[in-house]
Amino acid sequence: MGEALDGTSGVVRLGPFMTARLGSVRKATKVAGFIASWGIAYEALKLGRAITIDEYADYWKVSRAKAFRDYQLYKQVWPRDFSPLRVWKWCKVHGVVSRDADVAAAQIFNVKEMVV
Repeated sequence: MGEALDGTSGVVRLGPFMTARLGSVRKATKVAGFIASWGIAYEALKLGRAITIDEYADYWKVSRAKAFRDYQLYKQVWPRDFSPLRVWKWCKVHGVVSRDADVAAAQIFNVKEMVV
Protein backbone atom coordinates (compact mmCIF):
# COMPACT_ATOMS: atom_id res chain seq x y z
CA MET A 1 0.00 0.00 0.00
CA GLY A 2 1.27 3.51 -0.76
CA GLU A 3 1.87 6.41 1.51
CA ALA A 4 -0.78 9.11 1.72
CA LEU A 5 0.01 12.79 1.45
CA ASP A 6 -0.36 13.13 5.21
CA GLY A 7 2.22 10.40 5.83
CA THR A 8 -0.29 7.64 6.52
CA SER A 9 -1.00 4.82 4.13
CA GLY A 10 -4.41 4.46 2.66
CA VAL A 11 -6.74 3.67 -0.16
CA VAL A 12 -9.29 6.31 -1.08
CA ARG A 13 -12.12 6.98 -3.49
CA LEU A 14 -10.73 9.47 -5.95
CA GLY A 15 -13.63 11.95 -6.30
CA PRO A 16 -14.15 12.49 -2.56
CA PHE A 17 -10.37 12.62 -2.02
CA MET A 18 -9.92 15.41 -4.57
CA THR A 19 -12.97 17.25 -3.23
CA ALA A 20 -11.61 17.11 0.32
CA ARG A 21 -8.18 18.35 -0.78
CA LEU A 22 -9.64 21.23 -2.80
CA GLY A 23 -12.71 22.03 -0.71
CA SER A 24 -14.91 22.07 -3.80
CA VAL A 25 -16.59 19.52 -6.06
CA ARG A 26 -16.27 22.01 -8.94
CA LYS A 27 -12.49 22.22 -8.51
CA ALA A 28 -12.22 18.44 -8.12
CA THR A 29 -14.14 18.01 -11.36
CA LYS A 30 -11.71 20.41 -13.08
CA VAL A 31 -8.77 18.35 -11.81
CA ALA A 32 -10.40 15.14 -13.08
CA GLY A 33 -10.78 16.83 -16.47
CA PHE A 34 -7.16 17.92 -16.44
CA ILE A 35 -5.97 14.39 -15.62
CA ALA A 36 -8.09 13.00 -18.46
CA SER A 37 -6.95 15.65 -20.93
CA TRP A 38 -3.31 15.18 -19.95
CA GLY A 39 -3.53 11.42 -20.36
CA ILE A 40 -5.29 11.63 -23.70
CA ALA A 41 -2.66 14.09 -25.01
CA TYR A 42 0.16 11.90 -23.66
CA GLU A 43 -1.20 8.84 -25.45
CA ALA A 44 -1.95 10.69 -28.69
CA LEU A 45 1.46 12.37 -28.92
CA LYS A 46 3.37 9.09 -28.38
CA LEU A 47 6.62 10.82 -27.48
CA GLY A 48 7.97 7.97 -25.38
CA ARG A 49 8.34 10.31 -22.42
CA ALA A 50 6.17 12.52 -20.24
CA ILE A 51 4.72 15.51 -22.03
CA THR A 52 5.39 19.10 -21.03
CA ILE A 53 2.93 21.84 -20.15
CA ASP A 54 3.63 23.43 -23.54
CA GLU A 55 2.96 20.17 -25.42
CA TYR A 56 -0.26 19.74 -23.46
CA ALA A 57 -1.34 23.31 -24.26
CA ASP A 58 -0.47 22.90 -27.95
CA TYR A 59 -2.35 19.60 -28.20
CA TRP A 60 -5.54 20.99 -26.66
CA LYS A 61 -5.10 24.45 -28.24
CA VAL A 62 -5.32 26.25 -24.91
CA SER A 63 -3.10 29.01 -23.64
CA ARG A 64 -0.01 28.14 -21.67
CA ALA A 65 -1.47 30.23 -18.83
CA LYS A 66 -4.64 28.11 -18.71
CA ALA A 67 -2.63 24.90 -18.84
CA PHE A 68 -0.44 26.14 -16.01
CA ARG A 69 -3.47 27.16 -13.89
CA ASP A 70 -4.97 23.70 -14.36
CA TYR A 71 -1.61 22.14 -13.46
CA GLN A 72 -1.39 24.26 -10.30
CA LEU A 73 -4.87 23.10 -9.25
CA TYR A 74 -3.75 19.50 -9.81
CA LYS A 75 -0.66 20.18 -7.65
CA GLN A 76 -2.93 21.21 -4.77
CA VAL A 77 -4.14 17.61 -4.71
CA TRP A 78 -0.83 15.87 -5.48
CA PRO A 79 1.97 18.31 -4.61
CA ARG A 80 4.71 15.68 -5.07
CA ASP A 81 3.75 14.74 -8.63
CA PHE A 82 5.58 16.28 -11.57
CA SER A 83 2.67 15.51 -13.89
CA PRO A 84 -0.75 13.82 -13.86
CA LEU A 85 0.72 10.80 -15.67
CA ARG A 86 0.94 8.60 -12.55
CA VAL A 87 -2.70 9.22 -11.69
CA TRP A 88 -3.76 8.78 -15.33
CA LYS A 89 -2.05 5.40 -15.55
CA TRP A 90 -3.65 4.28 -12.27
CA CYS A 91 -7.07 5.33 -13.51
CA LYS A 92 -6.58 3.53 -16.84
CA VAL A 93 -5.83 0.30 -14.97
CA HIS A 94 -8.97 0.84 -12.89
CA GLY A 95 -11.50 1.31 -15.64
CA VAL A 96 -11.02 4.69 -17.32
CA VAL A 97 -11.31 3.77 -20.97
CA SER A 98 -12.84 6.72 -22.80
CA ARG A 99 -10.88 8.82 -25.28
CA ASP A 100 -13.41 11.62 -24.76
CA ALA A 101 -12.01 14.00 -22.14
CA ASP A 102 -15.39 14.76 -20.54
CA VAL A 103 -16.37 11.10 -20.26
CA ALA A 104 -12.90 10.14 -19.01
CA ALA A 105 -13.08 12.91 -16.39
CA ALA A 106 -16.36 11.49 -15.08
CA GLN A 107 -14.81 8.03 -15.01
CA ILE A 108 -11.77 9.37 -13.12
CA PHE A 109 -13.96 11.13 -10.59
CA ASN A 110 -15.67 7.81 -9.94
CA VAL A 111 -12.58 5.58 -9.69
CA LYS A 112 -13.37 3.58 -6.61
CA GLU A 113 -9.94 3.16 -5.10
CA MET A 114 -6.55 4.73 -5.39
CA VAL A 115 -3.52 4.41 -3.18
CA VAL A 116 -2.43 7.92 -2.30
